[in-house]
Amino acid sequence: MPELAPGQVWKFHNTLLNAGNGFRDTIMGEKRARKSHRRAKRKESKRKKDTKRQHRPVQLKMYIDESGNSGSNIFDHYQKSFFALGTLTSHDLTTILECSEARKKLKVTELHGSKLGLEQLSSICSLLVDIIHKYKLLFICSEIDKIYFGKMKFFDILFDSGTNPGVGAHHCFIKPLKFLLMIKFAELVNLGELKHFWVAYTKGDVSSFTALIENMIERVDVYDTDARTKELLLDCYKGAISEPEAVLGYKLVNEDCPNVTSVVMFIHELHKLFDGQNVFVNEVVHDTQQQFGMSIEESYRVLHQVRIMWNIAEWGHKQVKVFSPNFYTCDSKLCDGLQLTDIMLYLHKQAQNKTLSGVVGALYQVFQKRLHCLFMNREGLWSETEAQLREIYSKPLKTADYKRASQFFREVESKRKARLLEAQSSLTDKIPH
Repeated sequence: MPELAPGQVWKFHNTLLNAGNGFRDTIMGEKRARKSHRRAKRKESKRKKDTKRQHRPVQLKMYIDESGNSGSNIFDHYQKSFFALGTLTSHDLTTILECSEARKKLKVTELHGSKLGLEQLSSICSLLVDIIHKYKLLFICSEIDKIYFGKMKFFDILFDSGTNPGVGAHHCFIKPLKFLLMIKFAELVNLGELKHFWVAYTKGDVSSFTALIENMIERVDVYDTDARTKELLLDCYKGAISEPEAVLGYKLVNEDCPNVTSVVMFIHELHKLFDGQNVFVNEVVHDTQQQFGMSIEESYRVLHQVRIMWNIAEWGHKQVKVFSPNFYTCDSKLCDGLQLTDIMLYLHKQAQNKTLSGVVGALYQVFQKRLHCLFMNREGLWSETEAQLREIYSKPLKTADYKRASQFFREVESKRKARLLEAQSSLTDKIPH
């Protein structure tokens, strides 16, 4: 090899160095390309899994317990409200290790809130918080004011345009009109009248029911309300007098009690929340109910796939797939999910009367963040009515709309008055002269 000058040596050295760098860049570029390809494949695989997971419905189980000892006794001074709580989870809570540990720690065979009390429960609060987080528990609670429930039932019996000739269909099926009238009726009916109605309704006593309505007619003049409400109530009472058998219809049955109503409330609300959301409740477990078990199960069977659609002036239903037909009753001693539900319901009831503090208060705060509440009372009814009225008031009203509405009102009122007059004439003809 010929000898190189100093300048040529440096030039040769740089040539070799650049050749090495180019080779290294080539190798590293291929490595980066392979790495990028693997990353893209992992990303695509994850996307496919996520898409598949999105199409797969979320499968939930629901555990229901109740408290309030209701049935037909809606005048219990010590238990004025009826509560039911549903626990929702994607896990099977029939038997879980944490509940076994809690029972062992408390030296009991069953976790029952009212028997343990707040003091004993405080020793397992951290364990219960862990259970809520680990099993991703969600809760839905219904609270029924028993007196208000009775007044709403009284209203529903009276204000049925299918049986009472003094009631127009618009006050039966247009939601805000019906609810406004129901709120006013509930305020005007006194406790004595409600008790009289409830006894007549429980026994199916038509003569007692008729006597009650006759007394209520005499009281309309002293009602502290507007003239239009007085007119509608008076016509309703007169219609009930003319057709008492049809209006009273039948005597009280189990399906008319808060125990069944609370489960129906759950069904309707979860239909509204889960319809179209790819969520499916594949099993419902209710604590054993001796008196109302059959009625609850039958109501579930009839309604579990029926979503009631009731907007401002539209009434209907559609079939939905939110609940499966799987409904079971179970002794809470055999189901940890029911025992957990019982404890959380006990805490919720305690929180209505006192402020929960310390570890118990911390547990209740965790519970509250995962709780959805339903109310059957004046506040709940007014809240729904107010929302409907806001929707109506938000719509623009043209002169043509006002004229058409006025014409419709005159027509339906004319028909209602004529129907009531015909029923009263028929009743007069039946009276022996």
